This record gives sequence, C-alpha cells and structure tokens, in this order.
Amino acid sequence: MAKLFKKNDLPNFISTRDKRERLDLITENVPVGAKHLRADRIIYHEGDSCAGHYHIGSHHVFVFLEGKGKPFLTLIKKTFKGVNLALIEPEEIHLGFKIIQKGISNL
Repeated sequence: MAKLFKKNDLPNFISTRDKRERLDLITENVPVGAKHLRADRIIYHEGDSCAGHYHIGSHHVFVFLEGKGKPFLTLIKKTFKGVNLALIEPEEIHLGFKIIQKGISNL
C-alpha cells in the first residue's frame, strides 16, 4: 500500500562535524518495511565532506542535483558540476565529496 510522509515527519539530522543536513527517506527510522533499500537526502554546504567509510554488500549511489564538487575516489579524478551520478561499489572505501560550491545535495 502506498504511504505518504510529510517532510517534517521524517527523521532529520544535522552533522556535529560540519553543516551537512540529512533527511531519512527509506531507513529503519521510517516505517516503510523496506529490507533491501535505504535512501536519505543529504545537503552538503561549501567546505563539507564526510569521513572515509564503506558499505558491506550494498552499492552507494550519489545523485548530485546542483553545485560543484570533487570526489575522493581513486578512479574518479575530475571535478563535477550540476547534475551527476556516482556509483560506489560494495566495500569500496570512499570519503564522499569535497564541496567547492555550496548548494549541492544528494539523494
């Protein structure tokens, strides 16, 4: 059955390390019953990045909607701008993206 959630009803987190804002879309904190899919929306601000990490048994998909940034990945060296998609393989260590121009978000 379809479910509709208002943005203000979803769990919202502010980073203690920088200005990143996270809104849970499909997680254990949102009662949608999804077992094999997770999604959140993170807004990165100028100068933000994330700590090195990896995901066991799952891909990490970044969808960039606007702004300009630089990925911290071995295989991707170029700066991105505007709408882009990055696919991170399971167990691939990644540091996220250093935001050069504010206003970027990923889903």
